Parts: sequence; structure tokens; C-alpha cells
Amino acid sequence: MEQNFLECCTFARASGPDAEKIDALYHAVKKIGRENGTTDWDDDYPNRDFIEEDIKNGWSFVLRLGDEVLAAVSMLPEDDLVDCGIAWTPKKACVLARLCVKPALQGRHVGEYVMRLVSAEAKRQGYEATRHLAAVANPASIRLYERMGYKRLGTTHLYDTDFCAYEMIF
Repeated sequence: MEQNFLECCTFARASGPDAEKIDALYHAVKKIGRENGTTDWDDDYPNRDFIEEDIKNGWSFVLRLGDEVLAAVSMLPEDDLVDCGIAWTPKKACVLARLCVKPALQGRHVGEYVMRLVSAEAKRQGYEATRHLAAVANPASIRLYERMGYKRLGTTHLYDTDFCAYEMIF
């Protein structure tokens, strides 16, 4: 993605009116992922309940161009990955989840831009690390995290899916 384009975007916590736009974004990403076999997302995940909970708790962030939501990501303060069999570094960590980018912008470094912004926000909030999972069947996510220097700590099986576990220490 051209840097000039990204400079016109804003990155901020999502608010109530964003729920519908994030839901539409998730549905578009699920559709493309199902067509090319690269998603573990289904009709139940992520759904409107996840979106509304993330917004209510201040965990959801969006990249906007004007009123359009181009990307979304959630930064969860509770580490539900602690007991998944991965040897995480003992640091104060949050979990980055539900990253998605508008299908027309995928492959243009928007996901990397969003990950850098949400990681900076995590650091600002006092976290020492971020953790997240990438479905083994999602090569684009795996390439993104490895290109960005995230450390791959192994694989785990959760929610009937095999995942690569990643961590970034600040």
C-alpha cells in the first residue's frame, strides 16, 4: 500500500456505530477465505457478539479512511493462550486477535501497518509482549507475522484448528 494512502487513514478504538461495518468486513473476509481455503473463521466466529463485546470493553481498533472501515483488530488484555501448551516468554502480554483487512486491500501491507499500530498501542498501555495465533491454513497471516519479525514458538490445536503461535517482545 502506498504510504501516502495510509497517511490519510486514522487508527482508533472502534465505537458503537462501527459494529455494523466491522461485521460486514468480517463477512467479506470470511467469504474470500472460504473461497480460497485460507480461513478457519466460520458462521459462528467471529460474530456480532464478539464485535460488540470487543467494542464495549475498548478492545477493538479500526483503520478508517473517512467513514469506511478498512481493517480491524482486537487487543485482548486477558491472555487466554496461557494454557495452550506453548512456552510463552514470561512477560506482561496481551493477545492480538481477529485481524482482518478489506479483501480489495489484502496483499498491500495494510495488515502490517495495522499490526504495527496496535503493537505500539499495546506498548503504550504497558504491555511487554503481544501474542497471537495464525491458522496453519492461513499462509498470508504466517508470512505477515514472520516478515514482521514475530517469533514462532510452535503449534497448538485449539477450537478444532491447528495454529502457529507467535509472540513479539518489546
